[in-house]
Amino acid sequence: MKKQLISLFTAMCLILGTLGTFTAFADDATESPKHIHKICADENCSENHEDIEWTAWDSDTSLPDTAGNYYLTKDVAVSATWNITNSIKLCLNGHIIMTDNPKNLEHTIEIDSSAITIFTDCSDNEHKFSVGDKGLWVRDEEHGTKTLTGGVIISPSSYAVISTSPLDMYNINISGSNGGIFNTDTLNMYGCTVAGNSGYDGVCSYYELNMRDCSIFENTGDGVYIDQGSISIGGKIIISNNTKNGKQYNLNLRRKIVLQISSPLSEGSTIGVSTSKRPFTDCPTAITGENDTDYSHYFISDNIDKHVTYSIQNGENNVIYLAANTPTDFHITRDGLGTILASVPKAGTYTAILAIYSNDDDILRSVTTIPVTFDQPSVKKIYDDKINVDYSYTLKLMLWDNMEGMRPCCSDYHTTLYKFNN
Repeated sequence: MKKQLISLFTAMCLILGTLGTFTAFADDATESPKHIHKICADENCSENHEDIEWTAWDSDTSLPDTAGNYYLTKDVAVSATWNITNSIKLCLNGHIIMTDNPKNLEHTIEIDSSAITIFTDCSDNEHKFSVGDKGLWVRDEEHGTKTLTGGVIISPSSYAVISTSPLDMYNINISGSNGGIFNTDTLNMYGCTVAGNSGYDGVCSYYELNMRDCSIFENTGDGVYIDQGSISIGGKIIISNNTKNGKQYNLNLRRKIVLQISSPLSEGSTIGVSTSKRPFTDCPTAITGENDTDYSHYFISDNIDKHVTYSIQNGENNVIYLAANTPTDFHITRDGLGTILASVPKAGTYTAILAIYSNDDDILRSVTTIPVTFDQPSVKKIYDDKINVDYSYTLKLMLWDNMEGMRPCCSDYHTTLYKFNN
């Protein structure tokens, strides 16, 4: 009997011990897995990025304001601009950052000049959008026809992100906003998409912009506006189908800025480009610096003029140029740098007339006449001096055909009159 009791006791201990083991496994299974990945969220990273352990951010109405590495566990709707002043790395984890107060919110995210900020996304969550008024994409998870993969930043009332300090972005989407990103310091974009924003530019850069494997499309406004600084690209780059006033405005290069191709462009790249420095017949405008390969087939001219067409050409050392073709009509205009150009479809002698009127009283203040000879149909620079006056003015340009007895080229003959406010 005693041996039977001992055997029963031993059996119960074994059963209880086994149950305890099962319980321990069950407890372990309920613990949240750690969120660990590289800053680029690429398992095959070639940049030697180290793994980072990210801290869960569980709020759905606010975003972190202390330094650290965070990941979102849910969508976040903020009622005030998220001002970043510290060193913050944030993984959107497939979620959306938006505003619940679009009428009173200037922009969703503002990055202070003292901050060090990195946004990334490690998720393949899909978000759907419908196309609303003026091309603005509106979040519509049930019926939307436009799809973005990964986390999205939305700001219907202004730019989604204003950055005055260095900013790195990996796999981030910006959509449904009045504008995408406005930067006055270095902006590095890797695998990002800026699409379906309406009002301002997709990316407006006043410093250094570096893009690799990015898509900027279907924005109402310039796709990428480069006013100062520099721009470099590599990988698969799509900057296309961005429109303003019904015309294509994709990559808009201002102030003689040229594009640097820092790493090889990939198949499928499409880049519409326009320049404030207009080319003329004997002087095409450089779009890029020197390259090892001819990439010109990836570029399309956005400079559209009913009087003259423009084309993309590959030149010496594979520099890509925007070139003026043979004019189809008489025309005189001033480009974004203040240079006055005339285009004529036939050889001859002409006189350009520059008339300056005061905007205050509409009185003619000065007239400059410039004789110009065209040996062949072409586009020619005829005036490159700055207009230095101390009043607001309108510049009226006229082109006289000397072969017609000094008769002005009037509107029923061919278009000639243009006005430019200073």
